[in-house]
Amino acid sequence: MPDHLLRLTRDDFDANAALDEPLPPAIRAIYVADGMASVRTGGGTATLSANSALFHTGTMSIAARAEGACLLRYELDPGQGVPAGEGVRSELKLEAALRLDDPDGYLLRCDKVELPPGGIAYTHTHQGGGIRCLLEAGSTSGCMTRRPSSAPTTPGSRPAPTRSMPGRRTTGRGISRGR
Repeated sequence: MPDHLLRLTRDDFDANAALDEPLPPAIRAIYVADGMASVRTGGGTATLSANSALFHTGTMSIAARAEGACLLRYELDPGQGVPAGEGVRSELKLEAALRLDDPDGYLLRCDKVELPPGGIAYTHTHQGGGIRCLLEAGSTSGCMTRRPSSAPTTPGSRPAPTRSMPGRRTTGRGISRGR
């Protein structure tokens, strides 16, 4: 029986917009899909540009830079509401129930996969369940077609062949747990 929730939320920040309050402590990874953002934690401030990520378990303040930002926020069991700020829009893309019962612990991994047009990620499995978000183009996996901004779960143990759409590169970003 699942005992944790893994959530993926997309946060869109207008130019120079910021969250009104810091995000509370949670197991969290922030991926900048577009633009630039400053992330302040207890250990200092990091400026993240497109295609970069940060993992942190404490409080976190986020503000977009002059060009704005699109963030993918992966959180394990945050249990809090939607963050607010003028010029900030948040949308829960997906939440997935996970069972975390291994006494040796788990690895939370943020990864990126790119396939050339018509490329194939041959049948494979993941070390553990997780959430993936398609950033660009589209793909097919089994009999399901995925479009940009879709967020499928990956159970980890089921074989997962994937093919990118003809004529377009496919890029995806994901968080998964492993042992």
